[in-house]
Amino acid sequence: AGRHQHGAYLLKEMQADGMTPDAVTMAALVHACARSSNLGAAEEVVGSMVLLDIEPTVEVYSSLMDAHVQNESPASLRRVFCLLDEMMGKGISPTDVTYIHVLRACLLLKDADRAFAMYERAYDEGVVLNDKSHNLLIKVCTVTGRLNEGVELVKRVARIHGELQSQTLNALIRALSSVSVDRALRMLSLMRTLG
Repeated sequence: AGRHQHGAYLLKEMQADGMTPDAVTMAALVHACARSSNLGAAEEVVGSMVLLDIEPTVEVYSSLMDAHVQNESPASLRRVFCLLDEMMGKGISPTDVTYIHVLRACLLLKDADRAFAMYERAYDEGVVLNDKSHNLLIKVCTVTGRLNEGVELVKRVARIHGELQSQTLNALIRALSSVSVDRALRMLSLMRTLG
């Protein structure tokens, strides 16, 4: 909560000095609230943006999504998808960072169907997802038992020379070994081949 309190203090100081905060300042404050796991404060800052007639940016929406993911309640996690739709309804294009928060929400909700839909939506919108997004989708496959899709994703990411996190691969191999030791060994062999 300290970063939010410091940010709120700076905001009040700016206003007391006659300066009007802009979208960049407000985005930084929402980000600080999210990193401090302070959803209420993040919502409060976004509320002040409305009062100050400052339009939210993709950074504001992404940070607010992050705050909701940090909260981890099912209602907060579902709110992430509403924020994505709201943002896009205002003509604000999501970024790869936006989709990281969306995929994190899918992971925590254990909603593989939505994760795949969001992953495809990102590509349809021309958003180039990064390795973190690929790893999140593989994790979703692992925790929901969609191991075949997880294996196919590993192969696809390997073909584009993406970086796979060892913890993601290890979790997938453990899940595979509970179903088929042979498949787990083949995945392990593939990992060794990839380096």
